[in-house]
Amino acid sequence: MEELVGLREGSSGDPVTLQELWGPCPRIRRGIRGGLEWLKQKLFRVGEDWYFLMALGVLMALISYAMNFAIGRVVRAHKWLYREIGDSHLLRYLSWTVYPVALVSFSSGFSQSITPFSGVLALESAPGWGACSCLRRALSPPMGWGKRRAGTGAPPTNSKPLYSALAALVLASITYPPGVGRFIASRLSMSEHLDSLFDNNSWALTTRNSSPPWPEEPDPQNLWLEWYHPPFTIFGTLAFFLVMKFWMLILATTIPMPAGYFMPIFIFGAATGRLLGEALSVAFPEGIVAGGVTNPIVPGAYALAGAAAFSGAVTHSISTALLAFELTGQIVHSLPVLMAVLAANAIAQSCQPSFYDGTIIVKKLPYLPWIRGRKIGSHRVTVEHFMNCTITTLAKDTPLEEVVKVVTSTDLAEYPLVESTESQILLGIVRRAQLVQALQAESPSWAPGHQRCLQDVLAGGCPTEPVTLQLSPETSLHQAHHLFELLNLQLLFVTSRGRAVGSVSWAEMKKAISNLTNPPAPK
Repeated sequence: MEELVGLREGSSGDPVTLQELWGPCPRIRRGIRGGLEWLKQKLFRVGEDWYFLMALGVLMALISYAMNFAIGRVVRAHKWLYREIGDSHLLRYLSWTVYPVALVSFSSGFSQSITPFSGVLALESAPGWGACSCLRRALSPPMGWGKRRAGTGAPPTNSKPLYSALAALVLASITYPPGVGRFIASRLSMSEHLDSLFDNNSWALTTRNSSPPWPEEPDPQNLWLEWYHPPFTIFGTLAFFLVMKFWMLILATTIPMPAGYFMPIFIFGAATGRLLGEALSVAFPEGIVAGGVTNPIVPGAYALAGAAAFSGAVTHSISTALLAFELTGQIVHSLPVLMAVLAANAIAQSCQPSFYDGTIIVKKLPYLPWIRGRKIGSHRVTVEHFMNCTITTLAKDTPLEEVVKVVTSTDLAEYPLVESTESQILLGIVRRAQLVQALQAESPSWAPGHQRCLQDVLAGGCPTEPVTLQLSPETSLHQAHHLFELLNLQLLFVTSRGRAVGSVSWAEMKKAISNLTNPPAPK
């Protein structure tokens, strides 16, 4: 039934529905509607992408808040169980160990049932472009899981691994919140560890002339007392912490369970810098005099630089310096921290891959290494040196009998389509599944003595896909590597003046980089 329309009394505007005319407060509702329309036009004038980015930021903030809330509850329940279990040392030991073991078993089993690569995702908790690229590689399906369209860079249609891996990562982080840092039985949490290590006062000088009592419970105002034990010195406690943390980190990173590793690595670097700062404060108790100005030793600054440098060297990222500034809320020591991070990255990147890349390599996941050779000769390597010159093409004038032979004798998922057998001008891509389906539909209509070609099948509805990205034989290895890395490609065709002359796959690119980094021995 159509709605009745009319005009308001004394109005010469557009007709309105009777429901709107008789509704309450029509002028206010009309003003609100007009204001919303004006706001919509103004907002969408600058594009729609930022809406999704804003929604993504708000969603991740809510997820982070919910995870922190759940983690706090789980940790509080663990401490409550330890306190209420009684005075039995055996029961306390079991309550301290069985509780996290049960959570680890549940999170590992759940993650493994959702996605077998969730352990790699749990490692990807560090900031920076290096970690982002590793995360993108880990989230991307391995070769054979909905391959990308060759030469197009289009994402795979199967996005289930992304969502399942995210769900597994969130639940694993909640059910085993403390990460590997809790392998060391300590009364301090991760944040309390950092607060104490970033203390600007020198612990060694404070305890030189006095011996403060070790509190039974952590004092939020004096967390540094947790590092002081009367039988030992500050140096002995820090050294013991570093030794135990080192081998426990190695153990934790090699066992198959989801956990976060960035914060323990960050704390390890902070403890290393703190140990150096305490040693310098004892060696120079009055500070270092430079240019007539006395510069006091601040151990917390050394801890800050050590945390940023060590975590940056492990993850091969420079943005750990920004993380250190965000944690402390000041940038007074920005120059030494940045210099330490740059020096640590330069040394680490020249020796070995990052911690995340190394884990991907150990797990034998698809991985395209970085070009680490900085010699001038590496820039002279072009696609022509390592491309596959033997490619199977299908020309429009190819007889259907030959097309059937090619399809049945090869197992390629897609074939490059060329203009003719003589010209080899690349036109697009024909998928094997669609081509087989079109050939099966054409087979009953074949007439003896009538030569049919692939052009007839294409004209009959067999779809072709364009090739939007191509390589040239003169393209350098560095440029090809950037394309494969940024777009996560699996295959690109090589053309010379429009002619298909070869192809470069993910495996050939990896082999070329390996030969450049570790050249084979001369025969």
